[in-house]
Amino acid sequence: MKKMIGFLIILIFLSCDTGIEINLDCMLKHTAGVIKLESDLLGEREDVLVNLLWTWTLGTPDGEGIIVQRSIGDSTHFTTLDTLSPIADTMYYNDSDTILSANTLVYYRLGFLNDNSVDYFITTDISIPSSQHFYEPADDTLGGDTLHITFAQLADFDACSISVYQAFTTEPESLINLTNSLFDTALSYPDTNISIYMPESTFPDTILYTIKLSSSKILTLITDTSIGFRAFFKFELP
Repeated sequence: MKKMIGFLIILIFLSCDTGIEINLDCMLKHTAGVIKLESDLLGEREDVLVNLLWTWTLGTPDGEGIIVQRSIGDSTHFTTLDTLSPIADTMYYNDSDTILSANTLVYYRLGFLNDNSVDYFITTDISIPSSQHFYEPADDTLGGDTLHITFAQLADFDACSISVYQAFTTEPESLINLTNSLFDTALSYPDTNISIYMPESTFPDTILYTIKLSSSKILTLITDTSIGFRAFFKFELP
């Protein structure tokens, strides 16, 4: 009896770019991530996540709160996103606005709010990474017991790893926390393809699986990651 592999496609890619900025008022850390969903069966989706976290350099200041503003593409057209209060030792803001897109430059500005006036104390620019893409497999169904994976190299990232799990979920948090991989290997760019033998003894038919692609780059005190997921269903033809 012949066998083939069929795929339910989930392409979710998370890429990150992290930085630290310090001035007399605060130390600001920021991360930017792209989550991309790409599938004939599930449709297309791309989410951008930006996280700001800051602590005070000379102690917690007085004031009514912190104004968070954003300008996309330049540092001159800021709009107010939120007012955070009270002022705490450590503060953060998460931006997941649908107006954000991959491969863009975004500026964020923070200011003290006191007596209805704003004193801006730090501005930072964040480069939103490009979204990754799997070139292969390109179809929902593939024949044979060998899985061929070809993917795009993410700019500024040096290494990656590929894992396969017996799991299926569309929740990004659950995907990131997958455990007990059936296959795992590391690659160094510019290698962007691999073939995986999937015998039924290790990868039984009629089971849902998920591929995890993790890229990483190391900065001072920080490790950035770009994570991609693709789920598939391996089945047997009569």
